[in-house]
Amino acid sequence: MRNSRPGCFAFLILLYNWWNESLIAHASEVNVTVDDADPSILYVPSGSWHSNSAPCAICLEPDSSLAYQKTFHDGTHIIPTVDGDDLPSLSSSQRSTSTGNAATSSASSRIPTSSTRAPSQAPRPTTQTTTQDNDHDDDDGHGNDGPSHTRRQEENFNPFATSKFDADDPGFVDQAVFVQYNFTGTAIYIYCLLPEAAAPPNTMPTTVNLTFTLDDQTFDPYHHTGDSSKSGFLSNVNVFFANGLSNAPHTVRVDIGPNSVFLFDYLVYTQVQSTADAESSNTDEYV
Repeated sequence: MRNSRPGCFAFLILLYNWWNESLIAHASEVNVTVDDADPSILYVPSGSWHSNSAPCAICLEPDSSLAYQKTFHDGTHIIPTVDGDDLPSLSSSQRSTSTGNAATSSASSRIPTSSTRAPSQAPRPTTQTTTQDNDHDDDDGHGNDGPSHTRRQEENFNPFATSKFDADDPGFVDQAVFVQYNFTGTAIYIYCLLPEAAAPPNTMPTTVNLTFTLDDQTFDPYHHTGDSSKSGFLSNVNVFFANGLSNAPHTVRVDIGPNSVFLFDYLVYTQVQSTADAESSNTDEYV
């Protein structure tokens, strides 16, 4: 009797290849837009991040119409340089209680040392997202781990002055200020509002200085310095992208450099779906 096992094994290989190719042929890529107000976004520390929907004394104030869904998060990373032992007469109105600061961005694309490359133009928002304010920030009360902000910058307020430790004190600890998001997909794009002006001395910074980590891999930084001859803000500025990723869970993190700001608006990630899933969603993704 002839051994039929080799033939069966070859048939199974052909069947597997056909099934795999069929899945690929019936899959499609869908861009999912996630607004800054989405509760799954992590803002650390909460006191260094403020939604434009809440009062903030010294936050930058771009027109909300520039932002996707008219919301954005202001993240600042301040290194205090003046405290009571430097200036004993420091008034309470000049003190900040935080070591947080903001970040800087540049308009160029940021490519990792790996093989990822971005398209000539990153995707723009095509979907809707939840805008409920259950995010991990400090909208409803100001903690001790971030700057105390109200909506307008107070006269004579110095964000680099603190009632606690400043940079020359042994007990000073510079806490990282970052935003983090988990997603499953093959690409990620992050957008912000970009300040065009240069900030005067001892006021909230307009420099954007960002570093990026994707799945523990560090990418090129994004840096932008304002111009004293300019004013206003640019919208839909793509500060980071990475594509060609495996269709698997990923974690992206954006750290704000010292004495800089990040006006985070939204992110877009690309998700692979089967044709049936794509048709059932009608190309509209809610996250």
